[in-house]
Amino acid sequence: MNHEGSWFHCGRCGHVYGGEEKDLCPSCGKSPVVPEAEMAYVMAGGHLRRRERRESTKGSESPSVESAASGESKRRKRKGKSTAMLWFAVGWMGLLGLIAGGVAVVKLRSPKSEGSESMGIGDSSERNRMINEAYVKCREALVGYWSAAAPETRAEHTLNPEQTLRRMVGSGISLSVMKDSGALKLEWIDSFETSQGTAIASIWTEPDIGRIEAVFRKNDEGAWKLDWEQMARFSSTSWALFLSGGGPSSGEFRLFARRRTATGGGDGDGSLLVFVGPSGLGALHSGLQSPEVAIDPRSPLGEAFAKAFEMRQADKEVFGIRFAESDPLGMVRVRVKLTRDEKDDFGKHQLKLDEVLAFHWMEIDDPGIEIEE
Repeated sequence: MNHEGSWFHCGRCGHVYGGEEKDLCPSCGKSPVVPEAEMAYVMAGGHLRRRERRESTKGSESPSVESAASGESKRRKRKGKSTAMLWFAVGWMGLLGLIAGGVAVVKLRSPKSEGSESMGIGDSSERNRMINEAYVKCREALVGYWSAAAPETRAEHTLNPEQTLRRMVGSGISLSVMKDSGALKLEWIDSFETSQGTAIASIWTEPDIGRIEAVFRKNDEGAWKLDWEQMARFSSTSWALFLSGGGPSSGEFRLFARRRTATGGGDGDGSLLVFVGPSGLGALHSGLQSPEVAIDPRSPLGEAFAKAFEMRQADKEVFGIRFAESDPLGMVRVRVKLTRDEKDDFGKHQLKLDEVLAFHWMEIDDPGIEIEE
């Protein structure tokens, strides 16, 4: 039994309140006691009202705080994933680039050098350091030579001073004198290997002298000196005098060689060669040419000449140097010994090829192309 100050539960709205039995529900203003006839209606109504309140609450949140937070979180996740994928792709591409660069460096070879071994990073750096150091000494030797007028002073800057002095005086070669060493410009410089050690090849230009081909090798004291014979294109006797029948009947010459053209055009079978003298205007120009000289194309010498012409056609050169870039087309450089025979029935001197010393003009014993015995 209820008493004053008791607690009551409204059967209509569910409100709990304190009071007396006769008091109406302060929430809905009705009697908290629901007659049995109204019980089903009140329960249904209460259920509907609760459902309406829930749906109304959901509908009023457009969008709700929870939905907005959830969407923002998803966007951040998507953005984070996209950024991560982008950085992963960039990193992967960078890694591939480093691998490709490393392979390229390992496979790096000396410019146009046949048969050279692959160089690693250390080898390449060492080679570049050597060339940079050699450049200073090579330029000093070249400037010292071209700035001097006296043969004795010039010979001091060459590889074999005593031999060079004799040949310089005997050849009568007249060379210009450099007025301003600052005008001497380097076109290119590179190192190459021979059976007689490392050498430096270079091309320079000077307004009064023109194009200068210079090869340097170390002497017995380890100093870089000029290969004078190569630079001066030295021959033991005048090519013009030799062809005309004057002077010694035999000599050593630095010449161009070309194959005699066949009757129907082309290079022929390689059995006939013509030797051409370098022009005083520079290696780009050619001078007087010899009568035809016969060789056996199937002999070791003929095969060596065939290889030399193949290299020339492919823009390659012995030791990988680049002197021939400005040479007359179809001609190869040779250092040969020739003998002049008596005149034939037509009054022309015939030549005999005694020996091919090298397929270049340098004063070294390495021929550049081996001639098998």
